[in-house]
Amino acid sequence: HDPPLQTSQEFIAQLMSKLGGKNPEETGGFQEAPLAYDAVWALALALNKTVGPLKAKGHRLEDFNYNNRDITAEIYRAMNTSSFEGVSGHVVFDAQGSRMAWTLIEQLQGMSQHFLALKWNGFK
Repeated sequence: HDPPLQTSQEFIAQLMSKLGGKNPEETGGFQEAPLAYDAVWALALALNKTVGPLKAKGHRLEDFNYNNRDITAEIYRAMNTSSFEGVSGHVVFDAQGSRMAWTLIEQLQGMSQHFLALKWNGFK
């Protein structure tokens, strides 16, 4: 199954229209919205990816509980192999389940931002 077909620009435009003219900087969660959108897609795609393997083992997602290690392992495996272009950029996870991505570190000095570092967190 394909990831969302919405570009980041389309997502932001849709989000802005939902805000109804409010200043996005004054709206809580605005910067996190693309990350949340991609997180929901990552989970949906991973859960969808588990249906076949679980069926082959005689399980269903509906049977999930925290004690069923087979289903938990299959969901974990599906998340770790997920990779798609989301509205916040490329979405991929490391073996511990953390999203691997570039992190831009800036410092606000007065009214201007100054670049400090650009770090790839895709390594241990």
